[in-house]
Amino acid sequence: ITAALMQHGCNAVITARKAERLEAAAAELSATTGRECLAVPADVREPLALEAAFVRQRAAGRPAVLVTAPDLRRYVRAFVERRCPQLAVLSFREIEPSTTIRPVETVSTRQAA
Repeated sequence: ITAALMQHGCNAVITARKAERLEAAAAELSATTGRECLAVPADVREPLALEAAFVRQRAAGRPAVLVTAPDLRRYVRAFVERRCPQLAVLSFREIEPSTTIRPVETVSTRQAA
């Protein structure tokens, strides 16, 4: 999702636990899309990490929305609602194609190989 949004002109911030792999992913995204991708190492398994990302967005005056795959939306929402009930969770299919989106953080739960 991040790469697709960057290809449409968005800059992004991505977050993962392993700084070295995160930096490599950010560099690859920047190289392939020509957009800025900032790597911010963090352990999103920590209970407060998601809430902290939400608070950073609110403090910066930006609305925070978590965008996920349609098949995962229900499960992601159930997870998020216990930790940060104010955070909106949408599937990318729920967003109008004409809507301008600026990704600022990417939360990944995939385990690096």
